[in-house]
Amino acid sequence: METLKKELNDIINIDDNIKNTILNVFNCWNSCRNNHQVIENINNSDIIFSNNYSINSNLLNYDINIDVNKRTLYIDKCNNLNIKVNDKFNYIIIINSSNVNITILEGLIGGIDIIHCDNIKLTIKFNKINNINYGYSNDCKLILDKNTGLDIYISTSYCVNILFMLIYNNILNKYLTNRSFFSKINYYFIDSNMLLSNINDKDII
Repeated sequence: METLKKELNDIINIDDNIKNTILNVFNCWNSCRNNHQVIENINNSDIIFSNNYSINSNLLNYDINIDVNKRTLYIDKCNNLNIKVNDKFNYIIIINSSNVNITILEGLIGGIDIIHCDNIKLTIKFNKINNINYGYSNDCKLILDKNTGLDIYISTSYCVNILFMLIYNNILNKYLTNRSFFSKINYYFIDSNMLLSNINDKDII
């Protein structure tokens, strides 16, 4: 930030309003960047997130600049991962990844985005998720049980074979949705009784 201020002050033909705008944009970007816990280009690994996190039993610490109330878990270009989340994240983003098995056991998570992915198995237990979004993804599985709290909104766009598995009172309901890359955005709603509604193009299997 100080380096940017100095460089802006060295520019003669720029007024203070523009300088402040540039500094504010940079500050917002830097804050977002610092709040990302990034897992990138990791393959064939077991990862556990708790008070700190471990990759294949190697214990690591979160970046000290991360605000725990705004922290985002960002998983990019990964393959063959088993992930367990026992900690709070504001948001989880999985992008350009395949063969990822992620189990969310604790913590309040605002939402999850799964984009340009293949074979992502997402299991949510003892948690509260507001929304889950799938985009341009194939052969993904979402497993929810009765301990999942709040009502959940789900959207899918240009996806193939997104399977919802809803477990309630020992009854398993399966819904296979969006089997065409040419499908539009579809919205689904899962209530606290594990009932699925507002469905477009639904196949129950």
